[in-house]
Amino acid sequence: MSYAKLRAELLAAREAREELRLNTAQHTAQTLLQLGLNLPGTDKSPPGATELFRWALQQLESQIPFLDILAQGEDPLGPWALLSTPLEASASKQRTLKIETRNAAARLLDIDVYAPQGPAIGRRELELPARGCLLCDQAAVDCIRLKNHPSTELKVRTDELLAPFRA
Repeated sequence: MSYAKLRAELLAAREAREELRLNTAQHTAQTLLQLGLNLPGTDKSPPGATELFRWALQQLESQIPFLDILAQGEDPLGPWALLSTPLEASASKQRTLKIETRNAAARLLDIDVYAPQGPAIGRRELELPARGCLLCDQAAVDCIRLKNHPSTELKVRTDELLAPFRA
């Protein structure tokens, strides 16, 4: 598949997820959580990815009270789920951050938390540093923007992190 076609599919999947979240937000007064994977490279469902996603769902269900799965599926970005909880958004975000540090592979998770009919609650709102790079001590967003690391190194690190989740 060409890079342009893949990029268009990934963008379309991201937009479809966002549209679903926005439509859902209009009909609920609860905190919304969007779970996905944040995998570098073109392969968004490598071996172990589905198992990591399932682990993350189990962690969310055990850490966040009255969590409901509103929608779940898989698209070109990989597995995803949209969830809701009556727990306040910043408390939900703090619990998701604990999950993201519970296991080295959890670094590959993308758990977004949204206040009811409101914005995403991020690390900045909790006065926490940006998420770190997979390969160095810099902020991931900076390394991505500056293309500090070869894709081959990112793939090797991703494979290492997913290894314990392979069936």
